[in-house]
Amino acid sequence: MTGEPDRSLARWAGHHGLETLVLLTPDLNGQARGKHVAARRLQGDPAVTINLPDLALLLDYGSYPVPRPPGAHGWWPELAGACADRAFVADPATARILPWAARSGLVIGELADPASGRAYAFMPRALLAAQVARAAALGYTVRAALELEFTLHTAPPSTPGELPPPLWPAMRAWDVATQARHAAVLEDLRATLEAVGVGIETWALEAGPGQVEMNLAARDALAAADEAFLLKYAVKAWAARHDRGVTFMAQAAPDGFGNGQHVHLSLWRDGANTFADPARPGRPSAVMAAACAGLLAHLDDYTLVWAPTTNAYRRFQPGHLVGLVRAWGEDNRSCAVRALAPTPAATRLELRTPGADACPHLVLAAALAAALDGLEQGLAPPPPVHGDACAEPMLARVPADLPAALARFETSTAARRALGADFVRFFAAGRRVEQTLLEAAAINAAAERAAWERARYFDTA
Repeated sequence: MTGEPDRSLARWAGHHGLETLVLLTPDLNGQARGKHVAARRLQGDPAVTINLPDLALLLDYGSYPVPRPPGAHGWWPELAGACADRAFVADPATARILPWAARSGLVIGELADPASGRAYAFMPRALLAAQVARAAALGYTVRAALELEFTLHTAPPSTPGELPPPLWPAMRAWDVATQARHAAVLEDLRATLEAVGVGIETWALEAGPGQVEMNLAARDALAAADEAFLLKYAVKAWAARHDRGVTFMAQAAPDGFGNGQHVHLSLWRDGANTFADPARPGRPSAVMAAACAGLLAHLDDYTLVWAPTTNAYRRFQPGHLVGLVRAWGEDNRSCAVRALAPTPAATRLELRTPGADACPHLVLAAALAAALDGLEQGLAPPPPVHGDACAEPMLARVPADLPAALARFETSTAARRALGADFVRFFAAGRRVEQTLLEAAAINAAAERAAWERARYFDTA
């Protein structure tokens, strides 16, 4: 898409009698950046664009510009620069009515690089689109679905770092009686999501206090990531209107179960799922096996993308089914990659490593990049694991903390080749800010660290 205004969006807004449009774009943290615009503004001079400063491309979780690292060369969005405008390029396919605001709608888009007039290649939607195009060049259409976990609280934090009481105070995994007691809240939330065009296929209480899991339908890859991004935005907006607390932090409580973001992925050709093997029903095809091998081969390369905060690594606890172990298994949740083949159409790989704090577009872009590497290189996976993968001492685990994941990511030729040098340097710089701030806080006690991370990520993850 280019920086030219799209008149179809103006016609859509006029048809629905909208007065306000919310323009949203995911940043490298997955946060929704943008602005509100009077719909009549779209009817004006088509040569005049709607803009955001280039600083919006690279902000940290506190909305401060990510500083240029010492010795870094090339362009960098920073206060010391021009802080120039960048045109917002809307994707009309994402336009929808906002159910909680009168005569309002929203649309997702990207900021345009003035050199090309197209979206910056290192930003989340463009990165995912590039991997989808890579798959298409190999003859595949990508289908994906994401499932997201989050925790609901009785109120938002009254002070930074506070952990408000969860909506239900104990583990109530798949407890439909507890779900019924909170039906008014949960059904109102689900109805809000449906009204904004986020289709929830299943929803249930998960293992943690106040924890909910929502599963989205399988769609083309970009639409799937857009929907997960909108789910996070809409859930936060719903909580604000109802004076509830909600967080997508990977591990808000010091212990217990964290919030994940699982990716379900399949590759299609000529209307058929290439992960299904007609000669061996219920078994992975050669295509699926190679994609699985790619995911495992690059698990460490992309852990930083899937676990982008200092807090994310506290979710990686043995026995919590969090994609901690570099292994795969058939319907085995203890592995990083779970292979499922209930029917030919539903045959897929599930990547369980990402946390709910990660950017959905980047989560899916990295997963797809790894899977496609497996196909292009003809990789073969190791034997599947049966039983608890965490109990196998010889199996490798993902990097244990953000510094280890950052070191692997910055030296990864696979990440640089698939996602680009600009993305690697910008994304790594943002993660280094998080680690630097944590170290500067000089925290020793685990409880103090948990409070610091909640102050940093409770609302922003």
